[in-house]
Amino acid sequence: IAKEFEKHHKNVRVYKNEKNMGKGATMNRAIQISKGEFIVTMDADNIIVKGDILKKMVANFKDPRVMCVAPTTAIYKPKGILQRIQQVEYLLGTFLRKAFASMDAIHITSGAFSVYRRSFFDKYGLFDTTAITEDMEMALRIQYHNYHIANDLRAIAYTIAPNKFVALLKQRRRWYT
Repeated sequence: IAKEFEKHHKNVRVYKNEKNMGKGATMNRAIQISKGEFIVTMDADNIIVKGDILKKMVANFKDPRVMCVAPTTAIYKPKGILQRIQQVEYLLGTFLRKAFASMDAIHITSGAFSVYRRSFFDKYGLFDTTAITEDMEMALRIQYHNYHIANDLRAIAYTIAPNKFVALLKQRRRWYT
């Protein structure tokens, strides 16, 4: 699908790793290849419905202290009790993330979809490839260097939530490890 998209858009380049290097190493490779002022990261199980999400998120970079902007995350078309419970959890998380943002205390940049200022990577290094949750390590590093992470309630990134208990258990075990 990406290769087909590349054929019709002159500014799009598709790269493929020869082997599975892990998410952190793959994102680092992409950052090194890219040339833009902003870096967008996104998980494979996420869906962007509205085309203006990047405009909304990039507007937060007017503040030079902002190094990352995280969206509001929601469950994509929740079905069944397990996904509906997760939808409520994500809505509560939206409230908490906005509250944490007001105190400069966001503890994770959304792995689902985030926009970073390239200059932060240039000055403080790329993603830690040894961290199991590279998005948490990056959030803590941004704040350690006295920069901010913004949260934009207008920008919604949808995620495909696990709909089976075992898949949810594996996801949460990884998150909380």
